[in-house]
Amino acid sequence: MRRCGYARLALLGGLTLAPLGIAQAGTVHGTVMNGTTGKAAAGIELVLIQLQGGMQEVAHSKSGAQGEFTFDHAGLGAQPMLVRAVYHGVNFNHAVPPGSSRATAQVDIYEPTKDGKTINVTSHVVIFQPNGTTMIVGEEYQIENKSQPPDGFLQSRWQF
Repeated sequence: MRRCGYARLALLGGLTLAPLGIAQAGTVHGTVMNGTTGKAAAGIELVLIQLQGGMQEVAHSKSGAQGEFTFDHAGLGAQPMLVRAVYHGVNFNHAVPPGSSRATAQVDIYEPTKDGKTINVTSHVVIFQPNGTTMIVGEEYQIENKSQPPDGFLQSRWQF
């Protein structure tokens, strides 16, 4: 009887610990490129964001001398993630879909512009979503950038 009990305990312990041995960090290697200058961008703050469960920041990094960066995280490859580069207070995002534990990404950033004539708002949507006894209201803008070379857009300086 005891042998059977120990065997069951060993089997249960093995099944419990097996996923821990299998779970490996996925990796994304990438480069931050300045789309205005066409050059690699060094020293850019990067954030890895887990999209499931409310857009949680799960890792931080900074691009190297040639714009290169690497993130290692168990969620990479297993779930949708987002690499965000923050440049002059503007977020530039690159989606990392699930399906591969080794991914590559190029995150393009752009120099900010103060010239409102190069920016055209092509769509403006207001979204209302009930949430229990409250209402969540969101706004979404679709913007066309006509600048050459391409410039970024400082959100805090524009009023719509």
